[in-house]
Amino acid sequence: MVEQEEQEAFQKILSFILAKKDFNGEFYKAKYIQRRVMARMRVYGISHYNDYLKILFNDSEEIQHLFERLTIHVTEFFRDPSVYTAIETLVFNSLKPDGRNDHFKILSVGCSTGEEAYSIAILALKYFKFFKVHAIDIDPQSVQFALNGEYQLSATRNLTKIQIQNWFQEIGSGKIKVLPKLARRVEFQIQNIFSLNVFELNAYNLILCRNVLIYLTQDKQQWLFKALHESLKDNGVLVLGNTETMMGPARQLFICIDTSNRLYQKTIMIN
Repeated sequence: MVEQEEQEAFQKILSFILAKKDFNGEFYKAKYIQRRVMARMRVYGISHYNDYLKILFNDSEEIQHLFERLTIHVTEFFRDPSVYTAIETLVFNSLKPDGRNDHFKILSVGCSTGEEAYSIAILALKYFKFFKVHAIDIDPQSVQFALNGEYQLSATRNLTKIQIQNWFQEIGSGKIKVLPKLARRVEFQIQNIFSLNVFELNAYNLILCRNVLIYLTQDKQQWLFKALHESLKDNGVLVLGNTETMMGPARQLFICIDTSNRLYQKTIMIN
């Protein structure tokens, strides 16, 4: 009986999050959601979902604390440098636009605080005159942070001195700020990947969706793979996280072109 009551309380927590933050916990692996809810429960020294549900109802700020736990913010400039080397070699060197006015379009899914989007823009600037990075994340605070473009100098460990000089300015207090000439190449938006009309058909040459899929249920992984496939242009490339593996029906949608760095090229489906 107690176990059933706890399960019902957990479901009510999921419903509360959905209503307040448009975050559908049913799309994510149950253990992932449970771990993050329990982390917030430990702050209050409680161990029952019912007790935490009462806190959510009575404390208007707690839902934001939980939401921040549920959304992932582990990122840095040029995280996993070998991945960017692979993108440069296998994508930028071989998939350049055909004409001078043909824009190269990049999508960063789950962009968090913006380091990935700015990193890929820095790399693209070496190759393309016309390009745009579209970066999306469900967390408004992360997107606002990315738009502000201010970072600690300690976050630049994978940036070269030339990159820092060219694309950032020091603003004191151990911080740097993205220069306008880089910032205008990236468009940040608050978007839930499961909302309608998020993904544009045949729009992107390159999509980075790194360390997002590992938190989703298998059904939602397959749904997202299909959406990403449809969003890529012919011969476009999808980049996954280093611990993510393409399984199931999605393997028919992509060809792996770099196993270690998780680069997959779109397969053109023939009806």
